[in-house]
Amino acid sequence: MSKFTKTGLEDTVLKLDEKLDLVTEKLISIDKTLERNTDNLEEHMKRSDALESMIQNQEVKFHSELEPIKKHINMLKGGLKLFALISAFAALILTIINITESL
Repeated sequence: MSKFTKTGLEDTVLKLDEKLDLVTEKLISIDKTLERNTDNLEEHMKRSDALESMIQNQEVKFHSELEPIKKHINMLKGGLKLFALISAFAALILTIINITESL
């Protein structure tokens, strides 16, 4: 019998219909997976945005809390420079006094 007989064509159509059903089921499954993954991605993006915002807020807070410490360090550096300058000036004066006394 040839494939082009009535029963041959009917068998071919049935096989194609079964394959089409399988492909349709797989597509439905893929669509469901895609929908779940999209939902998960959206949730992940929301959480990531929230965490980034929280980190930025902490950075701002950290820098604002660090500012007085930086000012204090700069003040101490200035004080040490002033002390070094006064010490050098005092050493110069003592050296001049010692030289003039020894003459």
